[in-house]
Amino acid sequence: MSKDKALHTETDFTPENGVQPTIVSGIGAIGQLFGLAIKNEALKAKEELKKKVAKEKNDPNIAKPLTEKKVSEHPRVLARINSLNQLRIKVWFRYLLAESATKNVDDFEKWLDLNGVPDNSLDNIEWSTYEKGIRTPSAKTLATVESVIKGSKAAYNLTALKKLKKKPIIFPNYPAAIAPTEDNLPVIEVLNGDLDVCERLLLEVMAEFKLGGINVSLKQQCEAIFKLVVDRTLMVDHQHDYLADGEVIYGGVAGMTAGGYFSIEEMMAKPTNVVSESYLRAIDPRPANFIKRHQGFYKIGIRKVVLVIIALSRFCRGNSDGDGKAIAYYLIEGITEKAVSDLFGDAVNEYVKNLDL
Repeated sequence: MSKDKALHTETDFTPENGVQPTIVSGIGAIGQLFGLAIKNEALKAKEELKKKVAKEKNDPNIAKPLTEKKVSEHPRVLARINSLNQLRIKVWFRYLLAESATKNVDDFEKWLDLNGVPDNSLDNIEWSTYEKGIRTPSAKTLATVESVIKGSKAAYNLTALKKLKKKPIIFPNYPAAIAPTEDNLPVIEVLNGDLDVCERLLLEVMAEFKLGGINVSLKQQCEAIFKLVVDRTLMVDHQHDYLADGEVIYGGVAGMTAGGYFSIEEMMAKPTNVVSESYLRAIDPRPANFIKRHQGFYKIGIRKVVLVIIALSRFCRGNSDGDGKAIAYYLIEGITEKAVSDLFGDAVNEYVKNLDL
């Protein structure tokens, strides 16, 4: 047999060349056998892995392997979810827990087993990623959850009104009495610093409460909003309270008639924030405030007005008017003491406190 024929394999056999199929030799044959061995080992390893995965899947005591949903826990994915979206996710999930009367993810999943949708489309969701604010719910998930828990989509849009356990005594005619619902305020846009939306909302409130025309300076707008939300009785300088005979009357209303008012700068220099104090008066349940509330005396209790203060501060951010900014930031300090928490929730309040103003 020649050297050339000795290198043939069984695939080279034909009746013409007379090479026997049993002759396998040379470098090519060795490589073929080595490749076949590797292939067999790979198939064996694959089968063993399949058996292991199947065993772990059916064993409740063994943690399930990572799924594509848990990829969102990777730091690089987390970095793509900005702080505002994290806020929305957390507010949404807290709403789900509150409405289902559950305290954690495990309890909520058990609640879904009993109250979920018929097609079980919510069963394969990693709810812990929403609890941590590291996964954004899809439009389909939001819609499906809304069919089970009404008002959850409004919560995700930060427009859900705070649900009250009993008839409100603060603003009886205000929509908060009917909750959960949605008032379509541009909360997300304002928190995100959309200047067009912020300016439009500001001008809308200025017009609604007749606070001046459109051709007013930023400082004048800030002053107008300040006077809108602060209890007018806090503006009175009682040093001017007097009777005709010169007798001083402390705590009366004569100062208002005599024109004795503190300037905005003087009120801002007081030890307590007058914006916050005005809100505390607005929610004071004592009968003395009953008529004032029903007459709309306290504008600080209106969600739209509180939101416009946030919009005003965002609008001030890129402006060089130092006096206007000082007033706007004072207003922010006042509403974040309690008003924002009551009207928009604790999570939104914390977010506003940490805004880069």
